[in-house]
Amino acid sequence: GDEPLRRRLVQAARERVEGRFRLEGMVDGYEAVYRDCVTNPRVVIWKLSAMGDFVLATPSLRAIRRRFPTSHISVVVGQALGALAARCPYVNDVILYDPKRRDWTRRAARRVIRRVRQGAFDLSIDLQNSRLTHLMAWASDIPTRVGYDRRWGRSLSQRVSLPRRAMDPVSHQFELLRSAGIPPDGMALELWPTEQDEQAAHRLMAELRLDSRKPLVGLHPGGSARWRTKRWAPARWAALCDRLADAGAQVVITGSTSEQPLIDAVRQLTASAPALVVGRTSLMELAALIRRCAVFVTHDSAPLHVAVAMGRPTIALFGPTDPARHAPPSPLVHVVSKKVFCSPCYSPRCRTITHACMTRITVDDVFDTVLELLNPKSKIQNPKSPSCASST
Repeated sequence: GDEPLRRRLVQAARERVEGRFRLEGMVDGYEAVYRDCVTNPRVVIWKLSAMGDFVLATPSLRAIRRRFPTSHISVVVGQALGALAARCPYVNDVILYDPKRRDWTRRAARRVIRRVRQGAFDLSIDLQNSRLTHLMAWASDIPTRVGYDRRWGRSLSQRVSLPRRAMDPVSHQFELLRSAGIPPDGMALELWPTEQDEQAAHRLMAELRLDSRKPLVGLHPGGSARWRTKRWAPARWAALCDRLADAGAQVVITGSTSEQPLIDAVRQLTASAPALVVGRTSLMELAALIRRCAVFVTHDSAPLHVAVAMGRPTIALFGPTDPARHAPPSPLVHVVSKKVFCSPCYSPRCRTITHACMTRITVDDVFDTVLELLNPKSKIQNPKSPSCASST
């Protein structure tokens, strides 16, 4: 009595198998996989360093996410950028490159390559554009690898020629994205302080007795220890502090723990008493504090990009580097620089010993720019005090 039922079940099973594995079905399956890879590719982005450069990459990260709204997007960053990258709303996953020591570079690279291979990525976008990142992408078996054709550019599947004209860093990245069919999505820089970061900045303001009703000017005299040629002299920063204090502004000086000796040197030269925030904040807490500044003054450094991301008018002092290539493309940025025959030299050491590109920037140059940027209602006055332009 079960034989007819058995035959019907066998026939139904045969029909299901034949229907699933017939040639047309296999072709449809391949097409579905192909369409998914094209419309929702798994994307890996390379940006190992540095802090300011990652902030400059946020418009590109935003554009990539907008182009691939449902794709899995990972970013490979150096250990120092891990916490910042984890805040980025445009990526699903952060892969850390952490060599720890120079002789461990190969080991760290192998760890990254294994992790990227496991991710089975379809598209690699190299915003770092270094020999190391080109090679890691190639070794990770990613079919489409986009980057600028420079060191080891042959390891890329899609090489993009470097722009010949001077171009700001965001536009420079956008040229790369366009070659991958990714349209730009605005040039605004981003950072993502949380409510906890805002509360920490509020508590710090209260502790330093800074009045939120009065204009606050932030100064960041430091920067890369390697690039001391980018720095303005401590005496100039001290004179600027005093001029601002005499004009009725509140001044806060920011810096990292490693910059404590520099900040101490500035403080010792001031007649006023600026508030000091040195090594007391995380990056996001610093961003929240900078958001409370009416104007922020710094060199070509990471805090420049942080201030712009926070939407604050920012004065950027440029000397050995070219602002056309390194200043954020924003109307908030006001570059102060001097034309010198040897600038930009891109040298960590001044070859002329004069450091003229920075010493020719006077206190008056910066102070007057601060006054222009402050709201007329800020009650800041330009006192008739002797010029400090000759400070050294």
